[in-house]
Amino acid sequence: VWGTRLQFCPDDPRHVIAAVRRGALVSRDAGLTWERIAALGTRDVLDVEFTSDCDRVYVSAYREGVFRLDGDVLSGPLNTGFDIEIARFQARLAASPDDRDVVLAATHTGLYRSHDGAATWHLIDAAPGLAVVDLASDPVHTWLTTAGSGLWRRTETTPWRRVTAMPRDFT
Repeated sequence: VWGTRLQFCPDDPRHVIAAVRRGALVSRDAGLTWERIAALGTRDVLDVEFTSDCDRVYVSAYREGVFRLDGDVLSGPLNTGFDIEIARFQARLAASPDDRDVVLAATHTGLYRSHDGAATWHLIDAAPGLAVVDLASDPVHTWLTTAGSGLWRRTETTPWRRVTAMPRDFT
């Protein structure tokens, strides 16, 4: 399968999810065996993100939007508030380490945040001109890797700043 993302459960590194071209796969034995996540069907899954308790997974699906998977229950697409053309949707996700209902989505139009489990989204930063490749967060920083513009970070109180120790073509 053509994989686009691999995510480990923070509480149990043997629990792994892989975003793949036609759905998502899950392993509970550190990758020795895999099974397809039936609820996601054959969607073109770009990114998967566990919440810190690993009971919830956020999913970004190409041309569809964001989904939320609670156990075997799939909700979505959850696109309310995205000011983008969903037919071109691609997003990288990052879940809060402190609150399972808070999730970030980096798109070609900027960084969005949801405080309600992806039910609604709000643009929090346009990050102008950055072609986002990946997104990560910790309790203090949000990090973006980009295509051709380097590595960027910000906090709640500081604007985006390029990490100058990394080359501009870092992705």
